[in-house]
Formats: sequence, structure tokens, C-alpha cells
Amino acid sequence: MEEDDDDDDTINNTTATANKKKRKAKLTTSALLTILKPYFWPHATSTSATLNRVRAISTWLCVLLSKVCSIGAPIFIGKASTALTRLEYGQAMWYSVYYAGARLGSMVFNECQGLLYLFVAQAAFVELSEVTFEHLHSLSLDWHLRKKLGETIRSMDRGIGACDSLMRYLFLYLMPAVGE
Repeated sequence: MEEDDDDDDTINNTTATANKKKRKAKLTTSALLTILKPYFWPHATSTSATLNRVRAISTWLCVLLSKVCSIGAPIFIGKASTALTRLEYGQAMWYSVYYAGARLGSMVFNECQGLLYLFVAQAAFVELSEVTFEHLHSLSLDWHLRKKLGETIRSMDRGIGACDSLMRYLFLYLMPAVGE
């Protein structure tokens, strides 16, 4: 009778282990934002933290100003065409100049955003790499002996690159375009 109980315990342990392997870790929204925090509010790196934070704020300010200019430009061209239909050529010329200025402003702010974001992304990449490699070095020797470290490091680099792509495309391009 006791042997049957031992067999049941072994089966239950095997089933529990199999269930743990089947479950994948899910990334919650708060965990994702914690990972992406260096892109919004960078920590201190080799340069000062204040400079990186000013760059991050300037990046988002440039995104906002670029979108304001691109939204305002069609208004000016509409007013220019309305002035032309009323034969107000002077007004039409000024509205055309305002339109060209708004379009130029949109492009300039977009380029400034890309230039400023480059420094923010580099600081965030360094920070995420440090956190990742600190975690890797904190793992047990047994873990290192069982895993293929080269594949693990390559996967970690891909993950950090994926964070950068996510920030760039989702928060700097897609969401502002949807808001526009």
C-alpha cells in the first residue's frame, strides 16, 4: 500500500514539473514599462544623468512640435486656396509662406527628434545591457553549465535590440501618427 503512495507522489511531481515547463512567463504591462523606462527617463551612465534626461524630454518635445507643425500645415494651404478664390493674392502668398514654414518646421523637428533620440537610445542600450549581464552573472554555476552561453548572450542582445525597435516604432512613430 505504501509503494502505491510513493508511485502517486512520483507521478504528481512529474506532472507538476511538466505543468511548470508548459507555462510560459507572461510579460505584464508594468513589467514592460519597467524594462522600457531607460528610454523615457534614463539613469546615470558615463555622461551625466541630467543631460540624458534633458535629451529624453527634448526628444518628446520635438515629437510634439513636429506633429503640431504637420497638423497646422494643411490649415495654411487651405486658407491660401480660399484667399486665391477671393482674389486676395497677397493673403494667399503669405498663407503659402506659412504653409512652407510649417512643413519645414515639421521636418526640422522630426530630424532633431531622431538626432536627440540617438543619444537617449545609446544610454538606454548601455543601461539595459548592464542590467542583463548583471543578472546573467548572478545565476548559479549549475545554470551556466547546463546552458549554451553563446546562444543565451545572442538572445539577450536580440531582446535589447527588440526593446529599441519597439520604442522607436511604437512610441516615436506609430502612436504620434495615430494621435495626429
